Amino acid sequence: MELLEILAKPVSEAEPCGPFIDDVDDLESEFIALETACRGKEEKFLDEENAIDGESADWKTVASRAELLAEKTRDVRVLVIIAKSYLNTGGLEGFSLAVFALRQTLSGFWSHVHPVLDDVSDENPWRIMCLSELGGDEVVQELTHLKLVSSRLAGSFCLRDIRLAKGQVVPIDDGVEVPDQNIISAAFAESESHVIEADMRAVDSLLESLDAIEMLIRENESACSPPQWKSLKDCVLSIRQVYQEFASVLFAVDEAAADDEGGESVQASSARVPIATLDSINSRADVIKALEKINEYYSKHEPSSPLPLLISRAKRLVSMDFMAILRDISPDGVSQAELIAGVTDDDE
Repeated sequence: MELLEILAKPVSEAEPCGPFIDDVDDLESEFIALETACRGKEEKFLDEENAIDGESADWKTVASRAELLAEKTRDVRVLVIIAKSYLNTGGLEGFSLAVFALRQTLSGFWSHVHPVLDDVSDENPWRIMCLSELGGDEVVQELTHLKLVSSRLAGSFCLRDIRLAKGQVVPIDDGVEVPDQNIISAAFAESESHVIEADMRAVDSLLESLDAIEMLIRENESACSPPQWKSLKDCVLSIRQVYQEFASVLFAVDEAAADDEGGESVQASSARVPIATLDSINSRADVIKALEKINEYYSKHEPSSPLPLLISRAKRLVSMDFMAILRDISPDGVSQAELIAGVTDDDE
């Protein structure tokens, strides 16, 4: 059963959000086991020379256990764990879905969701503290190191990589390689547009859900301080800014491809009228101009292509004679060419 479907239905008529975990021994045992699973296994030292490596949490198992527990009780602590597990297994889309589910649960069952807000004078109630866990260091770190773009040729990059490339953060270790912004742009240009668009929608939905939960708290518990989500929201806003900046390269490539496809259709139906033409080439200067036009096309429409590097080199070779070109592209072949041509040092 899907998460939203699970949480949309009341547990029972008598208890819409089920019993409180701390009041039922079996539920409490399940929750303790769930929290333990979230921590994974720490490194264990047997002696000075031997140790058993630690293991990170199995987030798929955590998600399954948390979903089963959520069927029995609607507890913010469980829903926050679901959000963490979905972030680790489903990235931005998974995290956004889980936070939206939390929002819907609070909106539909505000008075019954555990921990219940029963002390109106408490400025920092338990429920708010549980919600603040959603914006804890663990979640922010995971978001910071989450791959925002993956490319077969250019590689994968996360928010921290992009901050390093822009000089917004300084690497702690001198050996850390700082990514190049042009390479990051190339990665976005090579990405699947529907994947990037889905992540961008997830970011917008995530911010909307966080704002909606804060609004619910203000409307229902005006005396309460809001959850401590500043670091979380700042991180998500930074991710949105990255997509707005770098994804424009991808969408420009897609638009150019669409224009090319449209142009080909028009061309086929109009007696193959050429879309673009070059003036006649009558000199080396004309050759250079033609190469520059080709370079302009790739810079604008295919920024990840390596061809501009080769074209720029070709442009430099235009004004050279045969031997100069040979020295540039194949120095080892110069002596053989001179031998065949009968060229000596005195001739040069």
